[in-house]
Amino acid sequence: MRKILTVLLIVLAFTTTVTSSKSEVSYEIYYNDSTLDLISIINHLEDTYSLVTMNTDKDDVDVMVRLKLDDFSYLDDTKVAFEENKIKLYMCGEEDVVFTYKGYFQDYCSSNVKKKGWLDIWRL
Repeated sequence: MRKILTVLLIVLAFTTTVTSSKSEVSYEIYYNDSTLDLISIINHLEDTYSLVTMNTDKDDVDVMVRLKLDDFSYLDDTKVAFEENKIKLYMCGEEDVVFTYKGYFQDYCSSNVKKKGWLDIWRL
């Protein structure tokens, strides 16, 4: 009986699928001008994020953001950094920051890509 139970536990271990939930990427905008068109900058960030992460697994989102970090720049003199799963957009010099806006990207995809287990490879 113990041998059968041991074999069943080993089979269960190989057929179990595990999905990981990676923390979401957020963004922060640093600026010093109260008349800045913040809505167009946010729209630019969200559009760029959706283009960069399109057809990307959740585990690889931060890698894709790091590779395409220059695409998040709004103007030529904008500095972009990626630290602690945050895209930091500096619209002014780092020492001149007066205002900070923090936001999160919308996750429109509700399901994760589930990796197949070891025995699920032969299923159709």
